[in-house]
Amino acid sequence: MTLSLYDATVPTFLQQLNALAGILRKAETWCAEGHGSEEALQEATFADMKPFPWQVRWAATHSLQAIQACRAGLSTPDASPPPTAFAEQHALLGATIAGLEAVTPAELDALADQTVLFRIPARGMELPFTAAGYLLSFAVPNFFFHLTTAYDLLRAAGVPLGKLDYLGRLRLKDPA
Repeated sequence: MTLSLYDATVPTFLQQLNALAGILRKAETWCAEGHGSEEALQEATFADMKPFPWQVRWAATHSLQAIQACRAGLSTPDASPPPTAFAEQHALLGATIAGLEAVTPAELDALADQTVLFRIPARGMELPFTAAGYLLSFAVPNFFFHLTTAYDLLRAAGVPLGKLDYLGRLRLKDPA
């Protein structure tokens, strides 16, 4: 079996973003029940670590926006503030999921060898990748870092989450 660039990225992004949407719903319910506050989830845990809203934003950034960067041949980080309200975070995840569902295997696989320049002008940084290299060695690891950090921040705050919440809906073999 050959695994395409699409197969190695998009289905996993979708599985995990849907899991993150479920985690977000649990956090929202937990806050609504009076166990914590939406505002408290916006606090930084460590001085050099961004709070929960940034983790949600960067999960979106390193999935759909990474594919958009492959299309454009250029990736530049967006430093604007992330959505902080649960409703805005749900909207971001919904739009990201819808955008990923519109990506076709043929489209993404055709981009695999195209150049993607990752640029941070403020740091004078430019890193040239192929689209496959950018997605598999930069975007996917960053995606999981921010997904895991979002989960861990909520767990540390007391939101009742477990491993199955993180895993989301598994892609099981069809019984035949």
